[in-house]
Amino acid sequence: MLARRRFEPWAVILGSLLAGAAYAWLAGEDTSWDWQNYHEYGAFALINGRFNEDVAPAGIQTFLNPVAYVPAYLLRHYVGAPFWGMILGSIHGLNLALIYWISRTVLGRAAGASTLAASVIIAAFGPMTLSEVGTSFADILTALPVIAGVGLILSAKAEGRTSHVLAGLLIGVAAGLKLTNMVFFVGAGASLLFAARPLVALSYFLLRGAMRAVRSGGAWR
Repeated sequence: MLARRRFEPWAVILGSLLAGAAYAWLAGEDTSWDWQNYHEYGAFALINGRFNEDVAPAGIQTFLNPVAYVPAYLLRHYVGAPFWGMILGSIHGLNLALIYWISRTVLGRAAGASTLAASVIIAAFGPMTLSEVGTSFADILTALPVIAGVGLILSAKAEGRTSHVLAGLLIGVAAGLKLTNMVFFVGAGASLLFAARPLVALSYFLLRGAMRAVRSGGAWR
């Protein structure tokens, strides 16, 4: 039983990586309008120092934080299809391993195999999830630190200072990279009002989160 518990998380992680890669391969190469309009340009301009030369070639999206699109740009140009999408897809698949972890944390002893499988399957087959696996969209990539941060909050002990600091760091990074993640930052902070020591937990979360959000995205706001 002990050996099974040690093996199970690694099996879930490996399965999540393979599931993401396989789906990206089946779905084919990403040719979305967003990639052609500003995902490609933003990463290109950042790497090549074009922001002081070009005048809003991607419209208002020119001014969005391009950092989250750099991995897709580098993989697409230096690895090529179909492998660039499969590599991204495997990374995106790690969201399923995080969902498994959160489900096990929340359910505790009630976390049976069928219940955990159901939570992972529901997460895997969300329409927006499927539409972004293996693509350059930043939503599913920045979901990784958001979900991890939520998991840290849910698993924190009564004196979970380290967990709250790390949660703030992770969700703050996500908000800095993509501003729409700020809704999760606000929601996570509000949830800490129900912690054992709400003011202490919230102060640790907000301090680290605000610092990290400014560092990762302040220049683009």
